[in-house]
Amino acid sequence: MIKLVKPTEIDYLRYQSMVDDAQCKGMRLTPKAHHYENTETGQQYYDLYGTIGWPYEDEDKKKGLPGYVAIVAVVKSTRPADQAWFRLMDEAESEYLIVLFQKIQEMRDKFGFGEHPDLLKTFIGDPDKNITDLVSYNADLERFGKKDREIILAPPLDLYDTEAFDNYKRSMETAILNKPERFAFGGNSILRTKHHEYRRNNPAVFAIGGLIHTLLHTTPWMDQQSENMFVVEE
Repeated sequence: MIKLVKPTEIDYLRYQSMVDDAQCKGMRLTPKAHHYENTETGQQYYDLYGTIGWPYEDEDKKKGLPGYVAIVAVVKSTRPADQAWFRLMDEAESEYLIVLFQKIQEMRDKFGFGEHPDLLKTFIGDPDKNITDLVSYNADLERFGKKDREIILAPPLDLYDTEAFDNYKRSMETAILNKPERFAFGGNSILRTKHHEYRRNNPAVFAIGGLIHTLLHTTPWMDQQSENMFVVEE
């Protein structure tokens, strides 16, 4: 469904020229040389990212909330690259960790895992929760010769802020309400429902909000450029 589109020789020369120009002008960001394409729709993406929200259990021991996993694409369009919009490509939820891990693997296969070394290798999520289960799962993968499929987690930006959930929900709301919008549900229903019913610490809102918050503030689909520095020796 997803294929890597490498630059042609001419494309790469244009890319290098753009990088040189950006460095001379002190521009911080430039699009990466490669991108991805949906072989079914033709839609193109700067990059795709995975996210996970762990199952949540209320402190009063009432029924908790299922965990959530999803893939979000940064869409390549006529907009400036640093203002690209985000599309929810797929999602799933379950109260069982093993099911969430399996869904991650299924989504990876569906959205081009292996096309590029970095594509969907790392998922955004809280790396401090359910460590024992994740380590055990990854150990089983390694034992069966599938170490390349281990699930690696990176924390969303500002995870350890006491207002993290509120910040993430605010970032998601901003992306949805922005004109033109920066986030689209893409026909998926789980997050749409969770978003409208609102419940604090909802794993779906936490996962997508955390990812969007990270994307908006770090633009990881673009390359960082440094200004040219000229040193005059005495």
